[in-house]
Amino acid sequence: MDQKIILPTDKESASFKKVSGWVSADGYFYGNDKDSERMARWAGSTHKVCDCGAIIEKQRYCEKCHDKKRNAQFAAMEKLPWDENTPVVIFDSDEYFNSWEEIDDYCDEHECIRSDLQLCHCVPSEPPYFDIYEFLSDILPEDFSNLQDDITAAADELNETLEMASPISWEQGKTAVSVIGNIYENRNFLGD
Repeated sequence: MDQKIILPTDKESASFKKVSGWVSADGYFYGNDKDSERMARWAGSTHKVCDCGAIIEKQRYCEKCHDKKRNAQFAAMEKLPWDENTPVVIFDSDEYFNSWEEIDDYCDEHECIRSDLQLCHCVPSEPPYFDIYEFLSDILPEDFSNLQDDITAAADELNETLEMASPISWEQGKTAVSVIGNIYENRNFLGD
């Protein structure tokens, strides 16, 4: 079956039609079906109304609601005393501490008290298993599985060393540091 040849200069290549539909403020046409108005209004808007009633930028989250959710998550965590051997971290942040002195220095610098910090216990971050074949996958032939013994032995030794090593890094755990009044509880004493 031969396809008819139509050139851009031929009358039948296009025709002028009057159409109506929703166009967003940024000039895009969305048609005239059941979702067109909603899509055009969203595309042309700059702000939205949060569930709490606050007007916020369309591509942002409501900081008030985010803080409320974070505080509820922290409040629901089990509270345990700090052993002062493992690091602690401010909830949902990358601010880590290894001693009360570091915590107090932070509080002095940020004009807050210990109980304002929402401290969480840390757990060791497990290093990933080092797969020598995955590491070399860009240079090895496809389905290659016969590396020299000394190379695979070195990779195995690295994995054993990583497994036996003391923690390389820490991450936030699932428990919070307990507080009594305005002072964090620990196993040795109750603050300063």
